Amino acid sequence: MRTAGVEFPDNPITHSGVSGETYGGFRPQSCPIGAPHSQHKEGSAVDRYDPLGEIDDWIMAHQEIARAYGIYIEHPSATIHWSHWQNVAPKSGHTVFFP
Repeated sequence: MRTAGVEFPDNPITHSGVSGETYGGFRPQSCPIGAPHSQHKEGSAVDRYDPLGEIDDWIMAHQEIARAYGIYIEHPSATIHWSHWQNVAPKSGHTVFFP
């Protein structure tokens, strides 16, 4: 799907927009990946499949739109081939943050 000139491809492994193989979305507390109270384990984060970095590039150029929709992302340099989205502001309050 293309939105605002950005391709939102499906992950060929998950057959959805969720990145990774298993734990790109909600992670149960028993999941070995992530901190006990990560936004993934709280149900407030998803890793969006973004193999070319186009989604992150667009958000970096339009941070005011992401913030208006309550989307906060990890800095693209920390999320190669995916885009981490969460709907809870990080402690810094910045739209784009380092994990």
